[in-house]
Amino acid sequence: MDKSPHCNCQCHNQSNAGHHHHHHHFSKKHIHFRKTLLSQTYFLLFIISVVIIIASIIANIIFIYKKIYIPRIFFPGIIIYIVSFICAGGSAGSYGPAHNTEPELIVMRRCTSIVMLILCIVIFPMFLSQNINVYSSIKSSKAFCEENNGKAKGEIYSELFNEKEKIISLRDNFNHKFKNGLTCFESQKCIKSISSSKIFVCNYNHEEKYNTSKCNKVFETDQIVNTFDNANMAHFVTSCMDLKKEKIRPELDIYKCISSNNICNNNIATDAEEKEIKNYHKKNDKIYEEKILDLQKKIDNFDEDLYSYEEECHSNLVFGIYLFLIILLILVTLGLVIGWVVIGISNILKHFGLMEDSEMKYYQEKLKRMNNIYNEINAQKDNANIQNNQNTINYQDNTDETTPINVK
Repeated sequence: MDKSPHCNCQCHNQSNAGHHHHHHHFSKKHIHFRKTLLSQTYFLLFIISVVIIIASIIANIIFIYKKIYIPRIFFPGIIIYIVSFICAGGSAGSYGPAHNTEPELIVMRRCTSIVMLILCIVIFPMFLSQNINVYSSIKSSKAFCEENNGKAKGEIYSELFNEKEKIISLRDNFNHKFKNGLTCFESQKCIKSISSSKIFVCNYNHEEKYNTSKCNKVFETDQIVNTFDNANMAHFVTSCMDLKKEKIRPELDIYKCISSNNICNNNIATDAEEKEIKNYHKKNDKIYEEKILDLQKKIDNFDEDLYSYEEECHSNLVFGIYLFLIILLILVTLGLVIGWVVIGISNILKHFGLMEDSEMKYYQEKLKRMNNIYNEINAQKDNANIQNNQNTINYQDNTDETTPINVK
């Protein structure tokens, strides 16, 4: 009997300890993992965004390596993914400690969902329209390859651009010749190969006319141009060859002459030659300009579709994969946007009381359950204390009854 009160107290203490341990486990479990539908949606959007961002980086690397310009079109969609990653993650998203900050987190998530709703409304139409263009352009690129014997749009674009640059260079050289008097129309004209040299290049045999120099006919004009680093001489020689090729001066030949005298003094054009030079320049300058304008129009047609043409043709399988990836990207982005739109609209309705706030209700019910557990534990603790006190009183009463009374 002496030990029974002590045993009862020990049992109650063990029971209380067990209740405290159970409560701690319950709190930890429910505070760090929330299972509301809205939280699950945030977590899903977060995961989708992470996966798509990683997949987009890999796809961009592959596309750049394959010289495909489609990735630039994905920029609006990438904005949606990155902002979704930010807004659906972290403490405002689906994970992290809740405890007393749960209401604040709910408000943060509502704000981010409204921000995402606005962003999606602004960005998604631009994303969708551009991807539709990419979808069409890939099909047109495939058809273009078939129509042009396996030449892709990018390849022809590069050819046109290089041809335009070449024509511009020819026009500039052509104008330089006439501006600096390096044409070959004159019946007698010589250009000094090097300023300090006695070697001249002429469009006539100076030795036959004046017998003051030694001249040799040049059969390979490229040899002359490559031998002497003289731009004016090169322009003069090419002018002579052009006139001979066009049969304007079919009798022209090139001679290399050696003379101690400055035989360039004979470079005097007659009035008839001057008139012919001007007419020739005007006619050919117009031809160059027309060619450049025509090439520029063709280039402009490609520039309208700049981000969707490829530099090489691909097989039907590869084109099919590109189409599949684009369609998949559009569908995934559409799903992501719809998710944000639904969340944003629902949170607006909850804010104005037009829709039941299930998440707040869940949180309130969770607090109520936790409070009930606390109350139950406290009640058991109070009962245990009362029982202990009662046992103590009974024990003292029993002790008093069995104590001998001294009679004097």
